[in-house]
Amino acid sequence: MIMGDEGVPVQVDGEAWIQPPGYIRIVHKNRAQMLTRDRVRTCTTKHNRPS
Repeated sequence: MIMGDEGVPVQVDGEAWIQPPGYIRIVHKNRAQMLTRDRVRTCTTKHNRPS
């Protein structure tokens, strides 16, 4: 929970707005799978390149 006594810039799926003072509660309802690279494999590949 985020408590504030002044406006906070907020953006959710579109255009941003200034959220008036008050409480903000963030709830994660659905989770999306994110694709990321394997840092170990990336580092190994960089160090094994021929010069």
